[in-house]
Amino acid sequence: MTRSPYAEKMHKALKQIVVPYLREQGFKGTFPHFRRPTETKIDLLSFQFRMQGGGFFIDFASSTPDGIVDGSGKKA
Repeated sequence: MTRSPYAEKMHKALKQIVVPYLREQGFKGTFPHFRRPTETKIDLLSFQFRMQGGGFFIDFASSTPDGIVDGSGKKA
């Protein structure tokens, strides 16, 4: 599935403007998934785009420095 021209422009702008800022703030990873490990936590940031185009969501979460542990006690 090809992206709309609007989605292409949005991806380009995010990569040119937002990604460098995230790097300055200590985030690592590749677009659209980033992480920022610190001594006390791990910050997770991810961009999710609507299939129909025209919008996106930013998911942000934090976990303990040990990472995420699922319900069975396994490290994810």
